[in-house]
Amino acid sequence: LVGSEMCIRDRLNPVILRFIRKDPSLCAGTLSFADLDISVELPLNQPVEVTLPPLQAGSYGFACQMQMYRGELIVVNQ
Repeated sequence: LVGSEMCIRDRLNPVILRFIRKDPSLCAGTLSFADLDISVELPLNQPVEVTLPPLQAGSYGFACQMQMYRGELIVVNQ
């Protein structure tokens, strides 16, 4: 996730993101979208789906609990 960036072009519908944790360090065990009040546990080597509601255009950061792994979700108008 370090330096990861995702772009969503359909901001009118919910979006499902799938994450697979490959790093066994404890820090990587939690994923948080702080601006969206979403936090999920990521078990090692298992896909976890995160459903995001329709979002306003803008940038939404996501990170592990210690902010060592982080990225940005960019929502744009179509």
